[in-house]
Amino acid sequence: GPDHVVELANERYNQLVGRRDLLNKPIREALPDVRGQGFFELLDRVYSTGEPYVGTDRPILLQMAPGEPPSLRFVDFVYQPIRESDGQVSGILVHGVDLTERKRVEVQLRESEERYRTLFTTMDEGFCVIEVIFDDDGRAVDYRFVEVNPAFEAHTGLHNAVGRTIRELAPDHESRWYELYGRVVTTGEPVRTVDEARALDHRWFDISAFRIGEPEQKRVAVLFNDVSARRRVEMEREQLVEQLQDADRRKNEFLAMLAHELRNPLAGIHSAIRIARREGLEEEIPDAHEVIERQSRNLSRLIDDLLDVSRITQGKVELRREVVDVPSLINRTAEAVRPLFEQKRHELTIQHTASPMRVDADPTRLEQVITNLLTNSAKYSEEGARITVSASRQGERVVIGVTDTGVGIPADMLPRVFDLFTQVDRSLARSEGGLGIDLTLVKRLVEMHGGTISARSELGVGSEFTIELPAIEPRNFVSRDRPATRIEGQGRRLMIVDDNADTARLTGRLLQSMGFVVNVAHDGRAALDLARDHRPQIVLLDIGLPGMSGYEVASRLRGEDFGREAIIIAVSGYGDGPAREKGREAGFDHHFVKPVDVEEIVDVLLKDGRLGS
Repeated sequence: GPDHVVELANERYNQLVGRRDLLNKPIREALPDVRGQGFFELLDRVYSTGEPYVGTDRPILLQMAPGEPPSLRFVDFVYQPIRESDGQVSGILVHGVDLTERKRVEVQLRESEERYRTLFTTMDEGFCVIEVIFDDDGRAVDYRFVEVNPAFEAHTGLHNAVGRTIRELAPDHESRWYELYGRVVTTGEPVRTVDEARALDHRWFDISAFRIGEPEQKRVAVLFNDVSARRRVEMEREQLVEQLQDADRRKNEFLAMLAHELRNPLAGIHSAIRIARREGLEEEIPDAHEVIERQSRNLSRLIDDLLDVSRITQGKVELRREVVDVPSLINRTAEAVRPLFEQKRHELTIQHTASPMRVDADPTRLEQVITNLLTNSAKYSEEGARITVSASRQGERVVIGVTDTGVGIPADMLPRVFDLFTQVDRSLARSEGGLGIDLTLVKRLVEMHGGTISARSELGVGSEFTIELPAIEPRNFVSRDRPATRIEGQGRRLMIVDDNADTARLTGRLLQSMGFVVNVAHDGRAALDLARDHRPQIVLLDIGLPGMSGYEVASRLRGEDFGREAIIIAVSGYGDGPAREKGREAGFDHHFVKPVDVEEIVDVLLKDGRLGS
């Protein structure tokens, strides 16, 4: 009848509507939650017109259990009128299919596809789907791009890749990439790796590759990042670590050699002192004195070289340039090192042409360069070797060469021979090795003069070092050689201020033997009191004094009437640029670094001029 009383409902219908008590109830009473959704009105229309109704993918809100909120379902259904024999409609057959689960899957798929597309187009990583191409023997030989995301081009530098193969885009692409993706296709195992693609501008990629679809599709999805910048940083870091390890190794070798080099002269000095003190060996005292003097010079040179390396490395060395005649300087240097050559029975030859060879240089530093090269040759040459120092004019350059017939330098060490603390273990004993700083000093000093130095060597044959310096053409050349005049103390008043009692006492005795009137103080306050009493004309002043520094003592002395004209000389272990600058500000006239030869101080007094001749 028109109330649509439910006469029969199968199990699936009961599941759809939540297993309600439906039978013998009007549909509006049985399903009150469906009211207002149009279904009852459709039943009325089918009943009154006798025309069936077909609904497709129709949403419906149903309460699946008492007290629960309505649940959205989707159905396909048919309302089919049932007629009596006279043709009158007596009921309606309701048949339907619950599409809710299929609809949920479709929505999820659609949402998933949308998420995939959003991710695909906005992700920073490169992404592509490729189809691997195999030859008849089953080897991967190429691959075609099926799909790429917008970031693909930025990471690879490849344009319009879809539908084209990598061989078309980068013919020199390495075969290992084909093999990698071919292995993913055949085994189904994903791969994660970092590798370089040289054909793609030597870019490094961090990639994840996995098979998608059926194996016969031969498709691989590749997610990747261009990590070239990171890889460069990693490689630089690896190189830095290697350099640090090498530097640490060389530092340890240097410290071991430094200990050896310091102990050698100290052992000689210690033995000489014991001989000088031992009764019955008085005739050996002159030789002991020579040993002490020679080994003290070795210690002093060792410390000077170390300080020079530090100062040059920090750019704190200033060259005192003047016009230098290279042949004259070579002659003086050769005479200075001749005792070492005679000791080892080396044959030293000097060769230079008669043409003018003059350079704008610091003569002391240039002499140090040649001395270090000659000493180096002497160390690494067997007894009786031939060593030659030469000079020639070649165009706008003066070329200085030092050649020896020594043991030579191994080929693998030749590029590093000028590096700091490099020890070249040649066939001679390591005791001849030095600290590995002489050649570093040579290179730095030559470069400071605007020159270059190079080395050639063959193991077992010898070595050749070549220096090239810019030549100059002065109109009036004046030699730096000066007459060897001396100055005597002649009763001049001299004060020594040093907290090292032994140094002060022995230096004072030596200066007294030269005719100076010497007074000694061991701290700043005592020095000021002594100076007011004796009014010294010359002051040898240490900087690191107890209580009051040498800077303050010098400044106060300059404030006294007698101190304004006095010659104040710093004799200290501090010799770097800041110490010298601070000394000038405090009033020092000259600065010497310990240990110092008294003869050098006398030379300075001779040049000063305030004491007369």
